[in-house]
Amino acid sequence: CNECPHMKRNTLEKLYLCMEYEQPEIILEDWIIEQGVKSIDRMLEISEKAGLGLKKD
Repeated sequence: CNECPHMKRNTLEKLYLCMEYEQPEIILEDWIIEQGVKSIDRMLEISEKAGLGLKKD
């Protein structure tokens, strides 16, 4: 969201440095990862049903 003060702290430079050096590392417990995968899978399924899914080669 554009009005969130925390999101305004993100910059292209900070994103670049994060991707370049893979820092800071975020370590999650397995159960959190599993729940996140379920959520992403549901979003992708909804997108596909709406005709917005990624095209597979």
